[in-house]
Amino acid sequence: MSVLTKCRFPQVIGATLCVIALSTLGFAASENILLALKPSQGTYPLGVIFDADGNLFGTAYNGGEYGTGSVYELTLSGGVWTETAIHQFGAGQDGKFPVGIPVFDKAGNLYGTTPQGGSYGCGIAFELSPQGNGVWSEQVLHQFACGIDGNAPDAGLMLDTNGNLFGASGSGGTDGYGVAFELSPLGGGRWKKTVLHNFGAQEARVPGGLLAIDNQGNVYGSTYYGGPSNTGAIFEISPLGNTWKEKVLHYMGGLDGSAASSVVVDSAGNLFATAGRGGKYNRGTIFELSPAAGGSWKFVRLYDFGTNPEDGECPQGLLPAPDGSFFGTNEGLGDFGFGTVFQFSPTGEGEWTETVLHSFNYGRQDGGYPQGPLVLDKLGNVYGTTVSGGPVGSDGLVYEITP
Repeated sequence: MSVLTKCRFPQVIGATLCVIALSTLGFAASENILLALKPSQGTYPLGVIFDADGNLFGTAYNGGEYGTGSVYELTLSGGVWTETAIHQFGAGQDGKFPVGIPVFDKAGNLYGTTPQGGSYGCGIAFELSPQGNGVWSEQVLHQFACGIDGNAPDAGLMLDTNGNLFGASGSGGTDGYGVAFELSPLGGGRWKKTVLHNFGAQEARVPGGLLAIDNQGNVYGSTYYGGPSNTGAIFEISPLGNTWKEKVLHYMGGLDGSAASSVVVDSAGNLFATAGRGGKYNRGTIFELSPAAGGSWKFVRLYDFGTNPEDGECPQGLLPAPDGSFFGTNEGLGDFGFGTVFQFSPTGEGEWTETVLHSFNYGRQDGGYPQGPLVLDKLGNVYGTTVSGGPVGSDGLVYEITP
């Protein structure tokens, strides 16, 4: 099995507004390989997240006891990281092939999705709860019933301040082009699923990536397809009384980029994201969408990958840092052809600088092809995963970058 990435979608070249962005050649950031994943525990890792105690948790898309993935924990003791699979997917009517990083609630429970498995074969939303002594129990929150219920949720879930979970599926719904949904706790272990929007043939369609939520409860995301060039869109879904209203903020394509990633929203309501293809060099872009007068949004292309000769291609999303910069990864290219980790920093007056922190070198037991979101620790170190590489006998690894 393999995960379909946004880099595999078609692109068209056109024109758009762009600000000045400078490039800086990579400098001596250091990489530390925390752990190479073994097939028995799960392989093809897709991002990690910290718990309150500093342990790392992530999903492995493949491998494990049943060959259909796992959720694992990494704990640090005596300078050595140890991996434990806290749940193995694939038994009975369980989900299969988990995607996206899990998300924690305040009580330490983990939530996520699988695009396959379950009673109907179209995936599940799940909760993993700690029971003590390293034991975790799984509760299936929702079995996706295919058809109008939505199929194959493929990017994980986001949690709002009220404990509601938001996600998207890239197929199914009333028109077959995917849905955005909410899962709300009812008490007693029961959950209610609500479809917020059915994506249709004549608009933005086939949502992908994590959703983002602003402080007003508005939900933002991206789609693979739709628009004049059929290269995707950025959308907003807003609460309106007892219902929700969807609005396309911008159609992608041309120099804007295509195959947009998960969106992040800042405290001022500005949206930032990457596009996996398109741009000046057809290697992807970084862009910003800002609220403007009359309910419109202003699109600004901030950076074209390929400006820096060490750049990678197919950026996989952005992680905001406290200093106003962003960290991100490119799935391919870089110095050795296996992807990069980069930092994108504001320099004042609307200018930005992109710096390559690390180029992955698969041929020297390093990882290759980074995928999944990044996470920061309290010291500003960056953690992530690659879906391939590592020492012989492993398949993917968890790494730390110290800028």
